[in-house]
Amino acid sequence: ALVERRLGTIYNDQGELGKSERRWKRALEITRKYQQLSPESLPLIDDLVTSLCALGELAAGREDVSSAMMYRKEAIWGLERLSKEQPEEPWYSEQLDATRAWLETQRQ
Repeated sequence: ALVERRLGTIYNDQGELGKSERRWKRALEITRKYQQLSPESLPLIDDLVTSLCALGELAAGREDVSSAMMYRKEAIWGLERLSKEQPEEPWYSEQLDATRAWLETQRQ
């Protein structure tokens, strides 16, 4: 999954958003399989959340609001868990706040 996430980031940085999205979806698929074996694993929750946030951003960028909402809503539980378990890492709480704020704007 790590290779897929890195390729997703590289393709995104190069502006190849379709390729980026395919890689992030593959990373998500792989992570979900591993997470079935260890659902409480914080590294796997981190991998899952990272993939969901990336896919949410890509979907929002192409104005696919329903997909962006789906990915972002699913990411919230993991972001909540990780922000509590790893308070020294601000990315989780920042993403949680940004995700909630974005979802709130969609309800209006």
